[in-house]
Amino acid sequence: GGAGGGWGGGGLLRITVSDADMDADWGAPDTVAAVVSSDKRHEMPETVTLTETGDSTGAFTGQVPTVLQRTAGGADDGCVNVVVGDTLTATYSDAYSSNGTAASASESVAVTEGGAEGTVRIVDASKSFQESVVVIENSVVQVVVNDSDAMAPSGGSVEVSCGGGTPLSRELANFTAVSGTEYFSSFTISAGAAVASATVGGCRMGAEVRAVYRDVLPWRAVTAYGVVNRRATLEAGPDPIGMSESLHITVTDADLDENALAADAGVATVRSSRGGEGSEAVPLTETGASTGVFTGVTRTVLSGLAGAADSGGLNVDEGDRLTVTYQERALGSSVLDPLRAATATVLVGRSATVEATPVIQAGTSIQITVVDEDLPLTAPSGSSTVRVTTDKDGESESVNITRVGLTSTYVGTLETCTRCTAPTGCSDLCLAQPCPCLIGPCTMNCPSELEGVSDDGVLYTERGDLVTVTYDDPMPLASYTAFTHVARTGTLEVIPSQFLVGGEPISIILVTGDLNNDPARPETAVANVLSTKVGLSGKSVTLTEDGPTSGRFTGSIETRMQEALHTSSDPFFAVEEGD
Repeated sequence: GGAGGGWGGGGLLRITVSDADMDADWGAPDTVAAVVSSDKRHEMPETVTLTETGDSTGAFTGQVPTVLQRTAGGADDGCVNVVVGDTLTATYSDAYSSNGTAASASESVAVTEGGAEGTVRIVDASKSFQESVVVIENSVVQVVVNDSDAMAPSGGSVEVSCGGGTPLSRELANFTAVSGTEYFSSFTISAGAAVASATVGGCRMGAEVRAVYRDVLPWRAVTAYGVVNRRATLEAGPDPIGMSESLHITVTDADLDENALAADAGVATVRSSRGGEGSEAVPLTETGASTGVFTGVTRTVLSGLAGAADSGGLNVDEGDRLTVTYQERALGSSVLDPLRAATATVLVGRSATVEATPVIQAGTSIQITVVDEDLPLTAPSGSSTVRVTTDKDGESESVNITRVGLTSTYVGTLETCTRCTAPTGCSDLCLAQPCPCLIGPCTMNCPSELEGVSDDGVLYTERGDLVTVTYDDPMPLASYTAFTHVARTGTLEVIPSQFLVGGEPISIILVTGDLNNDPARPETAVANVLSTKVGLSGKSVTLTEDGPTSGRFTGSIETRMQEALHTSSDPFFAVEEGD
């Protein structure tokens, strides 16, 4: 007895016999035999060995697999071929019954629908349980079983092994149920020896990993394969990178070191965020025999056009983003795993901007602002410096600029001082740090007719000085400047100065160094011409500097004698006698 009822085709047929007479050895388990036969035509019987469940229990169990197969199987071939509707009968011949004569006991089962075939996968739980065929040495392997009837009539098991070593087995009942059909568990793999039931040993670089799911219904074993590698590292730089500069790539990968006596080779791929730009396959060469370190180089080229693939470099522009990818693989294996791709991102540097307070009163502070999107990459400490100089003499000051939050804006302040102009003199002259006027709003006094000490935090200034703020951008390599004028009184001259004849132009001459913000080119200013005539709007006149650093701005506007008012679009100024 013990089989009983219906049995799912494809499962294991379990048989139990109770016979105290066959407990011949009270000190060890004994064995008996049962025969399983089928009513399928030509299906031959199977003799099944049943083993006592203990040293002296008198209970014997055994099992035989069934296979869903229409053709008949041979005698004692290790399984019974079945189809739905067959009847299987287990028969046990008892040599000594209760009355001392031979007898037999039998139990029959009808073959019913078999179970669903389960699957097994090696996955990476950190990447949404995606299947992974390349596993990392000395890490944790996750195994997922998908089987809709895994727990009916009883759960199967999973065995994980490396390189043909001793497998670590775990019952499916000890897995975590992810859903009604999926079960998940983690196995620690080690390059060293196995540790009891906790670690799978022998998982060295290049070793094959096997996860075997032993399904109960139908009775079968399915296997997922992987291969062990040692995690690679990828570095690419400089980051940010300039235009027309070399991009250096370094990969450390022991799996790629296949020949211990010579330098091996590999490849990395560089792609650009620019649409249409072809990718570059960059050859990597080992730095020496068996170093496991591989290097390669390609170039960036400043161009507004997209370049072809594998042209020897990448066409770039400001703000492009380059992605370097290295596809890992295990030692001696050609198997590629998308989950095992090492990547590095490199930004093509953007131009920076620098601004400073355009005009200050001598002795007050200069506010400096630098905007540089890639400075956080080259100055991760959150600060950098600018250089401030004056056309008065050789003094210069290095000013710290500090990042504003997580933005690409950096700000700094430089104090200035100037000569004392008070009739009674000044008692708070700034002759050495700390200056008495660094706290609170005031004009800082110092002997500014002299050259100040460089890099002491205070710039000596005189009225009319031109102060230059310079920011050296590390990537792309460039210098940017802004200018601050120390205010002085300018002059404004109008020709004719008193009386105007209707129809002649009004000429304006403005002399002021304060508006000369860029010494490299002539600049412009605006003057407003107004009239006492009721209802007449004023006119703005553009004045143009007559040299890059002259500080002399000139311009004119035509006049016209007429009673009607001029409009905003008229190129002249309407006048009448007496205006």
